[in-house]
This record gives sequence, C-alpha cells and structure tokens, in this order.
Amino acid sequence: MKTINYKNPLVASYLLLGGIFFIISFSKGFPFFLLGAIFIFWGIKENNKLA
Repeated sequence: MKTINYKNPLVASYLLLGGIFFIISFSKGFPFFLLGAIFIFWGIKENNKLA
C-alpha cells in the first residue's frame, strides 16, 4: 500500500472534502455519502498518479 502524500494540496483537498461530506452524510443522507466517496476516490487516484 502506498503512503498518502498529504503535502500535495490537490490530494489533501480531495481527502478533506471527502471526509467532510462523509461526516455530513450521517445526518443528511445518501447523496452526501456519494459525494464523500467520490472525493475520497479522486484523492486516492491523484495520490497514485504522484507515486
């Protein structure tokens, strides 16, 4: 498993937004869960491009 490059602003912003939307999804429902999952997925994808 590759290490996550938190110092890259693009990776960090995707993971931060994904985490925020994931937490909001507990009270607001499924669409926010999808947004969170998509942002986290994009963050992992960007991280893999850098490695």
